[in-house]
Parts: sequence; C-alpha cells; structure tokens
Amino acid sequence: MLRFRAIDPLGANKSGELMVRIRNVNDPPYLQSGGMVPDPLEEIRMNEGEALTFRVSAADIDNKTSELKYTWFIDDTEKTKLGTAVFTWRPTFEDQGPHSVKVRISDGMAFIEADWNITVNDTNRAPVINEAWPQNNTEVSYNANVKFCATANDPDGDPVTFYWRLSDGTLLKTQSGVKTSSFSKVLSGGKQHIVVLEVQDGKGGVARQYIYVKVGAKTTDGNFIPGFETVTVGLTILVAGLAIALMRRRI
Repeated sequence: MLRFRAIDPLGANKSGELMVRIRNVNDPPYLQSGGMVPDPLEEIRMNEGEALTFRVSAADIDNKTSELKYTWFIDDTEKTKLGTAVFTWRPTFEDQGPHSVKVRISDGMAFIEADWNITVNDTNRAPVINEAWPQNNTEVSYNANVKFCATANDPDGDPVTFYWRLSDGTLLKTQSGVKTSSFSKVLSGGKQHIVVLEVQDGKGGVARQYIYVKVGAKTTDGNFIPGFETVTVGLTILVAGLAIALMRRRI
C-alpha cells in the first residue's frame, strides 16, 4: 500500500492511497569471484590422453545453491546432462588442436554459461611389437642358421625402423618402412646370446624386446651338446696323462 498527499500553492490538499503489486522476477545464477578453475584468462594446454579437471563455483539468490543443475559440453556436444560443478575431460589421441569446454548452470528457469578455450597437444605413442621370433630361451645347435622375425605397428601411423642388436651393441640388422622384419644369422657357439629388438618411430617412441638364444658348442661328431668343448678338452688331457704314465712304467 502506497499513501500520498498533494498540496497546491493555496493550501488545498488531497490524500490518497495506491495499491502497488510487486511481481517476483527470477534472477539467474551467478558465478562467484574466482569461480572458474582453471582460470579461463590464462592459456590452457593439455596433452592427448591426459586428464584435466574443470570446476565452477556458482550461487543463486532465489534458490538453494545445492539445487543448481550443471550441464557440460565439449565443442558444443553435450557430455553430461545432470552433472555436478566438477567435470574431468580426457582427450583421446585423435583430439589434437583447439577445443572449447563449456558449462551451463541452471536454476530451472534461467541459466548462465561459462567456457574455457583449450589447446590439446599432439602426444606421440611408442610403437608396439606384436610378435617376435624365435621364442625366448631358444636353444640351437652349433653353426645353426637362426631365423629372426618380428612384426610391429605404430598407433599414430608413423613409419617404424627395426634394429636388431646383440647385448654388446653389435648391430645384426636394420630395416625401415616395413611392418615385418626378418633375417637369418649364425651366432657364435658355446654361449648364450641376448638379442635386443628395438623398434623406433623416429619421434622418440621406442619399443624393446629381449630374446635369449643359447647356441651349442662345436663337437667332433657334429652333435649338439651344449658345453661339450669343455668336456672334450678335459678328456684329451686325461688321455694324454694316462699315455705318459704308461710310457714311464715301460721305461
């Protein structure tokens, strides 16, 4: 109720009343000070495959803050319909480039939006060795031709290079621009070799696999008897010793 009184210059006056009705108008939610994390004014960069968490702090004059509804978008594609004030995004390995993350905060009648501009960095992935031959702990005979073979691929589609080495650094074979590498090699006998397979993508990505190959020692009859060289030397010495002893007795 609004009461008023009017008076003219001659002193006449008049009083009256006015009925005023105030209509309730909904106020939209609002962001509190520092209510966006990370700070949207800063440059935001992230790597493919890594997660980044976004947070907003909002309030509403007309409603309980706890009743606010949050909807999150990536490049205007809705990701959560009834989310919370916190959202975590992990870009895939196909998401290199600029993106936008947006949240819509609603009280059921009105809403506001807040957004971040993100740059996703390309992340190189290492090659994957799918198969390698021979199997680990393979045993072969002396002077045998050992067949080596491996297949590999790169998740990013980069061309790969195969490097086959012994554990002492000796290079056995190099092949580039192929998905399958194969060759044959005779390894020195009477010992165990560690063959190191390394596949590189030229961008720092490396995959390694170790193959243990045991090669038998050389024998007089050509049979495969690992370590037989030591036995042969021992028997030779023993026979020579017996022969010398018999000769001395005869003398």
